[in-house]
Amino acid sequence: KVLDFGIARISGGADQAAVAAIHQELARGLHGLGGDENTVSGTPPYMSFEQWGIGDIDHRTDIWAMGIIMWEALCGEHPLPSLSTESILASAIALDEPLPSLATVAPHLPPEIIAIADRCLVKRKEGRYATASELLAALEAASTVRVARRLASEDCPYPGLAAYQEDDADRFFGREREIAAVIGRLADHPLLALAGPSGVGKSSFLRAGVVPALKAASAWDVAIARPGRSPLANLVTAVDAFWRHDSEVAPTLLELDAIIERCKAEPGYLGGILRAHAKRRNARILLFVDQFEELFTQTTSEERAHFAAVLLGAADDVSAPIRVVLSIRSDFIDRAAEVPALLDQITKGVVFLQPLSQAGIADALTQPLAQVDYAFESDELVTEMIHALRGVSGALPLLQFAAASLWDRRDRVQRKLTRTAFEELGGIAGALANHAEALVRALPSAQQTLLKAIMLRLVTPEGTRATVERSELEAIDAAAPVAALLDQMIGARLLTTDVEGANPRVELIHESLVTHWPSLRRWREDHSEDASFLHELRPAAKQWDQRGRPKGLLWAGDAAKEAELFLRRYTGELSTRERDFLKAAARELRGQQRRKKMLVVSGFALLMGLVAAAAVALVIVRRAQHDATAQRDTAQREAQRALLAETETKQHLNEVQSEQRLRQAADAQRAQAEVAAQRAEADKQSTQVSLTDAESKVAAGENELERKNRLLQASLKEALAARARADQAVAAAEAAKAALAKRLEAEQAEVAKLKKDAGKLVSGGGLH
Repeated sequence: KVLDFGIARISGGADQAAVAAIHQELARGLHGLGGDENTVSGTPPYMSFEQWGIGDIDHRTDIWAMGIIMWEALCGEHPLPSLSTESILASAIALDEPLPSLATVAPHLPPEIIAIADRCLVKRKEGRYATASELLAALEAASTVRVARRLASEDCPYPGLAAYQEDDADRFFGREREIAAVIGRLADHPLLALAGPSGVGKSSFLRAGVVPALKAASAWDVAIARPGRSPLANLVTAVDAFWRHDSEVAPTLLELDAIIERCKAEPGYLGGILRAHAKRRNARILLFVDQFEELFTQTTSEERAHFAAVLLGAADDVSAPIRVVLSIRSDFIDRAAEVPALLDQITKGVVFLQPLSQAGIADALTQPLAQVDYAFESDELVTEMIHALRGVSGALPLLQFAAASLWDRRDRVQRKLTRTAFEELGGIAGALANHAEALVRALPSAQQTLLKAIMLRLVTPEGTRATVERSELEAIDAAAPVAALLDQMIGARLLTTDVEGANPRVELIHESLVTHWPSLRRWREDHSEDASFLHELRPAAKQWDQRGRPKGLLWAGDAAKEAELFLRRYTGELSTRERDFLKAAARELRGQQRRKKMLVVSGFALLMGLVAAAAVALVIVRRAQHDATAQRDTAQREAQRALLAETETKQHLNEVQSEQRLRQAADAQRAQAEVAAQRAEADKQSTQVSLTDAESKVAAGENELERKNRLLQASLKEALAARARADQAVAAAEAAKAALAKRLEAEQAEVAKLKKDAGKLVSGGGLH
């Protein structure tokens, strides 16, 4: 933002002679151009010629000032050779003579920057940028971090379906404003989520746009990882290079597996190591987790929780030197709710990457081509290519692939990409499909079947790319040339190896192949019912095989039944490991069924034996019942006799108990009478004692009353005497008061007399 407060105003200054001279020169040189010397104001080195009186002043005056600032910032000089009044006036008068170009003093600068500065300093304002927004757009387009290099004339300027990498920064166009926005957000957000639809170019944007821009500004160490099926292991492996070559850290670190286990127990452990590394390096660290949606399609909930906790432990402080950036398909953002703490951070720092505008796509197609001194045959061809994929997800990679295909058919004489070649290619819609289908048709039937098995493993049931270890793909059929077929697909840019090492991983080069490749789409439709089953089978079989194929890891119950049915009906390709797993599960199921059948037979034989034993027991029971009936009748008769005897005994007992109760009642009455008599005697004695006490108290009360009466009479006499004495004192006081009044009158008379005598003495002059 350029501000001019008008501090230096060419009127009313201290040096009135200099001001008058400038006004005279302006009046002579600029008269007739609409100038008014009385309105000249501003800071002279940055003043446009409108401020000196040429035409009306508007916002383009600030654009002139911006051009001056660019000169000074880029080369340390002002465009005028001197800032004297004479040089300013001479330049202002010669309106059609341009100011010196920035190229005259800084030819090493990019031509785009030189052109912007020169346009800002066009003397007539109509030639400058019309608005500040237009100037900003030009600056953003020219301020990328790409190194100005020229590709060899035979180098393809397009990456095709592959994502741009950091080395491709010089040919990555169209995202300048978004790059600046993301870098600005990283200053305030330790964790940033870059969301967008599939194929919008999130990976390219970060790898070839954001990462080079960060490194150009300051020291950054960057680690790039993908979750895959082992997200925590992949993350630790990605940052391993940060400290393995650091002599101060390496000896104290644990092995990879131990670090992973410690990260699970202490989610902040990895962040602490990275902060220490950043401090030693005096650098900042960027953890870029690409294809973050894999965390929800290829891992368990426990693995998701551990991975998210480690990321949040690293990106826990905005003042720390660590930043975490996730790229995620926008239709997977709601899945982040499975980890609430992660969802909270994502919503705070989410940036939505929109598809490139038509202008941005045009730049992405034409600018790299210009680096090799080639061009499209016409602007209409570029427009037609862009319109052919309007509204299609992943348009830019498909356009890049089509442009790369056009490059192979280029006119080397005219140095053009032609419409004829575009039509031969089948247009944008046919470019990728024709390429993939041509590869399939060129394969023998057996290899087509093998390719089908490979491709189905590289797509998840949700329709996203899956990352699979190359060794797992090669295990599909040990006798088949799987490795050679994989190399062929990688060379044809349909597959890519994402991780270097002893066991690299393989994936589709772009997700657009999942929906745009007809053969793959047909294969997926044919096996859509089996996709989820196979997705569960592969990791289960892998774990079973790696742990020595124990029976405890085989599927059982309904899962085993489903495995047996699948093995019978499935006609597709299975790896030896997967087929062995299904067979073992089926065998275990059949063994369980046989054991169950044997248990049923044994149980039936046991039941028959129990029935026979029950028949014998029934005869014995009936005999026992007859004997029991006779014994019961005898017992009943004996019981009746016993009952009669018991009744007679109870009657006699009742009579005895009645007599006892009568005697007890009489004894109780006698005891009560004796107790009553004793209580009466005690009451009598108590009454006598109380009467005696009362008489004593009455006598004492009479004595006390007589004593108090005597005291009262004495007090009354004393009060009467005191009253008499008080009356006498009052009379004496009245007499003294009267005597004092008489004496006062006499004194006053004496004083009056003395005053009179003194006055006479004064008037007679006898006082000396």
